[in-house]
Amino acid sequence: MLQLPCPATPNNVPQLAETGRNLAHAMGLRLDGTPASLRNVDHLLEHLRKQGHTLDSASNLLICVGAYVGEVFRGYLGGRWVPGSQTVLGADAPLALVFGNTIANPLGKCAKRLLNGPEDSVETFFYQMMSVSQGSTPAAAGMVSRDSLPATRPSWLPGRTVDTCGVTPIVANLPVFLEYAQHVGAQLNLRLNGTPMTLVFADALMNRMPSDIPGDTANTIAFSIGCYAGSVFAQATGAQWFQYGEHEGFPRPALWLHGRLIDPIAQIFHWKAVGQEINLIGWYTSLTETRPN
Repeated sequence: MLQLPCPATPNNVPQLAETGRNLAHAMGLRLDGTPASLRNVDHLLEHLRKQGHTLDSASNLLICVGAYVGEVFRGYLGGRWVPGSQTVLGADAPLALVFGNTIANPLGKCAKRLLNGPEDSVETFFYQMMSVSQGSTPAAAGMVSRDSLPATRPSWLPGRTVDTCGVTPIVANLPVFLEYAQHVGAQLNLRLNGTPMTLVFADALMNRMPSDIPGDTANTIAFSIGCYAGSVFAQATGAQWFQYGEHEGFPRPALWLHGRLIDPIAQIFHWKAVGQEINLIGWYTSLTETRPN
């Protein structure tokens, strides 16, 4: 049985989370602090469940993995760790995460994932908490599980079709692509309202997209989500749109800020080409943390 590296107290959460990260790494699962990595937490807990582990046999592991999950939450939602005994969760919860008027129990959620399987997905739990923090109803983005998306339905997304062949990909048509991105999100109850944290929802949309979506539609969705990400960045930083890419044979709107090219559309297509998870929230965070004042 795993021994805890330290007592399960708020001050020790980073060390507990690092232990959880190392355990996952030993199983070939990468936990890099992003929301997308919570899918690997689900994989880890499903592996333990299939091996027949119980809450008793995996109790310390659940504390460490739950601490990691909570740290991901805290990185994107803010909040602070407190002893569970100081909340309505009571002494049965070693730790609780409090942000605003919300109390989250990531350790308990990991325990439920072990007991109940995919119906208690940790990844989905994150999007539920994101939804609460954005002021949505509990039935918003987090209620759409990755496995619930249709695997074979060409009409998966738009009830109407717009593609870059029919709409010239120029700055003047940005409103069309932004409207399309929001329309696509609305089909999945993913609320793209222009705030930076909704880039997590945009990531979820792109990373959950079935592989059999027709190429033109998939490219249009990617192009439109790139426009959406760029509009969020422009609103936060004052970056200016301009027309770019004709010399590459890939005309598109891009952004210019402090003498630097910001190219969210190309970034998404690069990620898609190399088979990498879409991480617009990480892209946005890295750019806004390093931009000149």
